[in-house]
Amino acid sequence: MGPPSPDLLHTPQTLAEKLREPKRWQYSSYQDCATVQDAVANETVAVKRTLLDQQAIHEVDMLRLLEHPNILPLHEAIIETDHLFMVMPLCDEDLNAFLRREGPRSQPSRFFWVMRQLAAALTECHRQRILG
Repeated sequence: MGPPSPDLLHTPQTLAEKLREPKRWQYSSYQDCATVQDAVANETVAVKRTLLDQQAIHEVDMLRLLEHPNILPLHEAIIETDHLFMVMPLCDEDLNAFLRREGPRSQPSRFFWVMRQLAAALTECHRQRILG
């Protein structure tokens, strides 16, 4: 693995100084996510913890390129030992939960409104040459 990209944030604060104890970690084989209180901004945020590898560094680089109302911004990336922590805004629910709850038959206009937002976000990814 090569060195992290030069613009990958290294903050003077440690993760423990920046983020209070996570409320809940959700684990998977590659990444973990938690709801955390940001001690500096005094707001609840989502933190994604992943192994520090080229794929994680690439994800941070791509998120930094994207500025679009339908794509969550990356507030900060923090490196500690062999992990990368990505601090992002907290969403009420993910797209999968929304689709299971709303579905196209529940409220078609709301469902298609979300699909238009998703298409606009994908268009921005194509414009930035993130998706081929």
